[in-house]
Amino acid sequence: MELLFIIISLVSSKNYNTKTMYALIALIIISLLMAIGFLILFIKSVKKDQFKDTYTPAVRILFDEVEDKNK
Repeated sequence: MELLFIIISLVSSKNYNTKTMYALIALIIISLLMAIGFLILFIKSVKKDQFKDTYTPAVRILFDEVEDKNK
């Protein structure tokens, strides 16, 4: 809510150049869209159980077979 107030106050201020304000608003909108996109991708990966197995990757290196160099 405070971010919206700051944006409105900056837009209504006459001290700034309008091109600068449009660039600022565009950057804020782009960053919000990217954040929403990453949130959607995260939720999809959690629903597909990508983070379900947390034990196996930690111990996989302990049980890795060593190849013989004499072969």
